[in-house]
Amino acid sequence: TFIASGNIVGASGTASTSNVTGAIISTGGFGATGNINVGTQGTSVHQIYGNVLIGQGTPSSITNQLVVSNVPVTPLASNTSVIIQGRDNYPTGVTVDSYGTINSSNFFGRHGRGTAASPTAAQSGDNLVSILGRGYGTTGYANSDSYLPAGIFVTAAENFTDTAQGTALTLLTTPLGANAAVSAVYIGTDGNVLVQSITPSTSTT
Repeated sequence: TFIASGNIVGASGTASTSNVTGAIISTGGFGATGNINVGTQGTSVHQIYGNVLIGQGTPSSITNQLVVSNVPVTPLASNTSVIIQGRDNYPTGVTVDSYGTINSSNFFGRHGRGTAASPTAAQSGDNLVSILGRGYGTTGYANSDSYLPAGIFVTAAENFTDTAQGTALTLLTTPLGANAAVSAVYIGTDGNVLVQSITPSTSTT
C-alpha cells in the first residue's frame, strides 16, 4: 500500500510487459481523484489486460470487455466486446463528430475469414456487418444464436477478391408472436428489390 499527498514517481528503463512488471505495481486497486497521465501522446502504447469499466457498476464476466456505464449495476449478459449502459429513463446514444469539407462521420464493420493474425477473403454468403435490435422479454434478453433479431444485414454476394466485392442488403423483421426474425426485404447486387412473402422466395427474379 502506498499513500501520498504529493507526487508518486516511478522510473524504470525497462517497459512493463505485464501487470506484475514495471516501476510501480499494485496488486489491489489504485484510486485517484485527479487525472492519470500515462506515456507520451502519439508515441506510447498502453495495454490493459482484463475487463475495463468506465463509470459505475461492476465489470461483466466476459473476458476483455469494455463497459461504459452510468448506473451502478452489472450489465446483463452479452457476448459483445463493448457495452454502453445508459442512465434510467434517459436516452443512450453514441455521437461521432467530424469536421472539414471532405470527410464525414462513418461507421465501418469489416469481416474476413481466417484469423486476426492471418485473415483470408470473405466468402459468398458471409455477413459483413449488421445493425440489430433486441428487446427485453419476460426474464431477459434473448442472447442465443437461435433467436435471430430484426435488423439490417450486409452480405457478401460472391467470394471476395481485391477487385470483386459484390454485396447484397437484407432487412429482417420478426413476425408477431415469434422471437426469430425472417427476411422481409432483399436488395440484390443489381439493385432489384424483393419484398418477401410469408414463404420467402430465394430469387430476385
